Amino acid sequence: MRHIVTASEAVEIVRPGLRIHAYSPEDAFASASTIEVDGEHHRIHSTHSDRIYLVQSGSGWFEIDGVTKRVGADDVVFLPRETGYSYGGKMNLFLVHAPGFLDGTDVELPAIDES
Repeated sequence: MRHIVTASEAVEIVRPGLRIHAYSPEDAFASASTIEVDGEHHRIHSTHSDRIYLVQSGSGWFEIDGVTKRVGADDVVFLPRETGYSYGGKMNLFLVHAPGFLDGTDVELPAIDES
């Protein structure tokens, strides 16, 4: 089992408004990512993993099951699997997936109409 995943082993994923570095150990009991947010992430839920986000710096918001809350440095967001959410702002996040991220288990959800 590999316990340390170095920055050079991380997978970089770039999407509009997001720059992600994904770290996964071989056994995938958990995985982690750093995320630079300068925009927003569309609404999803995971069918596989619980998620914990730590706001490392900056500020933004998380919408969870229709409730939006502002977040800033040192705030932690806990998201059990099957919980619909989105987020945005200008912030740096540290994300833990437990169990580890499994491709194809994020389900896109429609945006919540706030009008």
